[in-house]
Amino acid sequence: MHTHAILLAAGQSSRMGTNNKLRLPLRGRPVVYHAAKAFLDAGLELLVVLGHEAETIRFMLPESKRIRTIFSPRYQSGLAYSLSIGLRSIPPETRWAIVGLGDMPLVKPTTIARLAAKTRTATNYAIVPTFQGEWGNPVALSHYMIRECLTLEGDTGAGQLLRRQPQFVDEMPVADEGIVRDVDTPELYAAMRRLDRY
Repeated sequence: MHTHAILLAAGQSSRMGTNNKLRLPLRGRPVVYHAAKAFLDAGLELLVVLGHEAETIRFMLPESKRIRTIFSPRYQSGLAYSLSIGLRSIPPETRWAIVGLGDMPLVKPTTIARLAAKTRTATNYAIVPTFQGEWGNPVALSHYMIRECLTLEGDTGAGQLLRRQPQFVDEMPVADEGIVRDVDTPELYAAMRRLDRY
């Protein structure tokens, strides 16, 4: 397959306090449900990387034969390890990987579909959607960038790598504020619930 999609949902939600941010309700469903469903609605198959509260989060995902899950045994070591687990679990001949985050439930399926379509004509090594000039998620990584991401350590993700090498990035402007909105803290979650009313 030309493009594979990965959703990172392994983190410990340490900045959210006692709540696991992926389990928080939004529109009657958990945050992680919406994050995963956007990929399905975009027509993609999805690999979800689980870690903290893995079985609970697995139960909260949409029911679909197009979703596969794997467990990141060292999820506590940071984002880079879970990203590596995901990237190593897709076929080695994959030309592009679209990597999303489980705590970003407002990303539109049309944005993901556009990102996937753009990988077929891309002339650079990565594609990043932007909203009013701000970089967002998910991001599309070429085979070259996939290899680069496998060298990351700690809590470093693909975004940090791409910011160090912007010459390798094609930007894709979108009218989708969801690409820059996550639920890392109680304050951000409250703001997202307000935003989702509009």
